[in-house]
Amino acid sequence: MISVFPPGGQKGSGVELEIRGEALDGAYSLVFGSSGLEARVGEVEMIEGPEPAGPYPKKEKSLRFFRVTARLTVDSSVPAGTHSFRLVSHRGVSNALDFRVDEGGVISEIETPHPSARQAQEIDVPVIVNGRIDEHGELDAYGFDAVAGQELTFEITQAAHFEPRLALYRPTGSWLDPDRPTRLLFREQVSTDLIPLRPIYSYRVAESGRYLVEVGSLLGKGGPDCGYQLRVLTTGPAPQASSEPTWTERDFTRKIDGEWTGRLRSRTVQQANPGSHPAETASGAGSLAASPDSPRSAATPAPEGRSRLREQEPNEVRGQAVPFTVGDIVEGNINAPGDRDIYAFEGEAGAELVFELETFGMEPPHFNPRMELFGENGESLLANVHKHVTVYNGGGIPSTFLKTVEPKMAYTLERSGRYFLEVSDITARYGGPDFGYRLLFRAPIPHVGAIAVDPSDRINLVPGRARKLSIVTHQEEGFAGEVLFDVSNLPPGVRVFPGADVEKKGNAPVSQQEENFLPAVQTTTLVLLADPDAAVTRMPSLVRLNARPVVGGRVGADLPVAEILLMVVAPAGPDQAAEQGGS
Repeated sequence: MISVFPPGGQKGSGVELEIRGEALDGAYSLVFGSSGLEARVGEVEMIEGPEPAGPYPKKEKSLRFFRVTARLTVDSSVPAGTHSFRLVSHRGVSNALDFRVDEGGVISEIETPHPSARQAQEIDVPVIVNGRIDEHGELDAYGFDAVAGQELTFEITQAAHFEPRLALYRPTGSWLDPDRPTRLLFREQVSTDLIPLRPIYSYRVAESGRYLVEVGSLLGKGGPDCGYQLRVLTTGPAPQASSEPTWTERDFTRKIDGEWTGRLRSRTVQQANPGSHPAETASGAGSLAASPDSPRSAATPAPEGRSRLREQEPNEVRGQAVPFTVGDIVEGNINAPGDRDIYAFEGEAGAELVFELETFGMEPPHFNPRMELFGENGESLLANVHKHVTVYNGGGIPSTFLKTVEPKMAYTLERSGRYFLEVSDITARYGGPDFGYRLLFRAPIPHVGAIAVDPSDRINLVPGRARKLSIVTHQEEGFAGEVLFDVSNLPPGVRVFPGADVEKKGNAPVSQQEENFLPAVQTTTLVLLADPDAAVTRMPSLVRLNARPVVGGRVGADLPVAEILLMVVAPAGPDQAAEQGGS
């Protein structure tokens, strides 16, 4: 599937869907990941292939493009937010697209062009508009009345195949052109591989009257698949649908609170009578004692956040450093450009430490927090600026090609004494009341981290054929156990076997100070095999993949990894092999 229109609808309503995509002939069902959403497939017709929007090369193999219509019924019990769905045909199960469900006030864009203040489509706030940028360079203008003091939020919650741009105007006119509007919001988000685009703005109405909100494409791209959903509300951003959370650990937005270390321990195996980590057996307040001969078990717990501290200004020099100790959660703020916060602790040689940062309010790329560890004499020991280098350039000299700020770093103290941790913005150019952070200083908790699966969404399996599942597991903070995987709810005639990959060697980039920033990685291969006489399935099965940590022969609790839709499909003909092979 390439696109769906409209991209959203209202609770308790019926919606006519138009789905466009490649090789959709024979489609007979839509499968939603949430209950309360039911659809009946109508017409399936071949159409001319969508012309690529932008300077992109056309595919060498000419595929067949189709338009599928479906009648969707949205029950009033469906939670507001984004819900994914897939199309099912004799070829198997398709990729997923999103459909957004809202409480009310959903309308559609008018068919006639409305690019200017004079031609703008009239809307009543609050409202949600399903629209489409049909042509290159198209602009869609919407006019509305607002009252002084009103707080408005403008957000593009859905956008397909183009980078959306939002602009707000007041149609004041000018001496030369009475229809020329005055722009009110000037800041535009920039989209790159490292900076995602999220078009959302808030505005307090200064003067009652008529206003215009304009939707366009950042690069002027448009076409029949470039649909969007615009929300103009008097409240905050749109709610998100609840779903099974994916384990996220190395991200600045994860929640660091008093339960965080408990969640980490749930991803390992607990000892019957756990001992204390050396960092917790301190001889004095604020100290970290460690014995080099004391083995660290994968099941040894770290302390919960014993206290929640708040930074106290001024704390920009070491004499003003805020004292803290292992297990403390500190809340701070980079109040202004150039601000830095300094914290102090006592540690003993050999103590293993983990420093974690969470940002709230602002996050990367707007707030890029830098934390740096200093010794008692002021020498820099470690910073969370991680360099990735390659040793294979033209002159044989290592060269840095990427630097990132990491939300987590680990360090082993080389000597006893007083240490300082400094938190700031990496550029020293930004700061303000929204540049808040939480800092957790703790002992290591060896555990199973993030688990990635490829393919992670769907498998269409031909009888007598096999399909590989590649699983990459992060072993965090010295986890030295094993990880078992279990695949359940397979359709009849499909079995799973262990597999092996040949190690590939090449001029791969390497990372500086991997032991401080990167976990060890375990790669597991499973092979799904459909028996030659396996029955072709009409609807997909939801295959569940779970993991279980094993430490010292003891097995931990199930960790949900992925839910994958699997179908057994008939062999493809020669003209369909390329179409089905990538599914």
